[in-house]
Order: sequence, then C-alpha cells, then structure tokens
Amino acid sequence: VDLVLVHAPEQERVFLEEGWGMNRQHLMSNTFYLVGPKSDPARLSNIRSEAGIIGLFQQIALAQKPFISRRDRSGTHLRELEIWEMAGVTPVEPWYTESTGVVGNAGVLQKAMEKEAYTLIDSATYWQAACQNAMAVYAGEIMKEPLLMNDFSLIMINPERYPHVNVQDAQHFAE
Repeated sequence: VDLVLVHAPEQERVFLEEGWGMNRQHLMSNTFYLVGPKSDPARLSNIRSEAGIIGLFQQIALAQKPFISRRDRSGTHLRELEIWEMAGVTPVEPWYTESTGVVGNAGVLQKAMEKEAYTLIDSATYWQAACQNAMAVYAGEIMKEPLLMNDFSLIMINPERYPHVNVQDAQHFAE
C-alpha cells in the first residue's frame, strides 16, 4: 500500500501523529444520512430540528425502535458510535442490531429496509440504492451539522517507516 483513501478523521490524526502516514490531502465530501422507514416508528418527524442528530438518536433509543449498525470499525460506524456517545446512549439489543454478513453501507441499507429499521449511511449510498419509496432521510439532507459531514482524505504511507513505498506514484495519483 502506497496511499490510503480514508474517512475517519480521528483515526487519521492518530495515524499521522504516530508517523505511519504523511501528506494528508482532502479529496471529497458527502453527508451522512440518518435514514429509516417512511412509517417513522420512532416519530423522528416530530422532533424539532434544533435537537439535531443527537436528539434523533436519543429518540430512537427512547422509543427502542430498530437501529442497524455497520459494526465494522469503518468511518461510518465510528461516526455512529461518536453520535451515540454524544447522545449519552449505550445502544443495546433487542432494538440495536449489529449487522453481520452484510458488506458496506449498501448491505446495511438493504438490511434496514428489510427490518424496517433506522441506520446511518452516506448520502451517495442512499441515492444510488434508489430506496426513496421505502426509506426516508431524517437527518443529513436539510439538517446540516458538522457531525453529518463525511470527509474523505488521501494519506501517503510514510517511506521512513516503509522504505518500499512508491512515493512518486502515490504523489502522482494524489495530484
């Protein structure tokens, strides 16, 4: 590996501070969406926008309505865990399910549709899945807040740690 594409800012910071990577460059952004069934069993539509994503997560927990987590330590999963922590909620079964046997946001979204559950995914997955008839966006589309920003970065592997790194091609690709 000469260059990594990542979207977990806190882990990126540690990776750079420990000297594993260098030359972090912002690549692109999209938005995290909290999506769920159009029937809205947790009544998120009744929550004032001032409550933000944290208030919506608290309402899901209070109502104990199904939520499916990626559970894979991806950037999406780490952001979800950050929101639960900020909401002061420790999610627990049976309403909180950690996905198994599915891959990526598309797999989690499919499982959420099948189980009529809420989940946190990225906006690109939502629109690509063409699931608008079954799933609504409860946060992310209109509710713009820093916790819902999904920034992607490129980080070159540090050749001082790994002399075999192809720095020239990694830099060329990043440019």
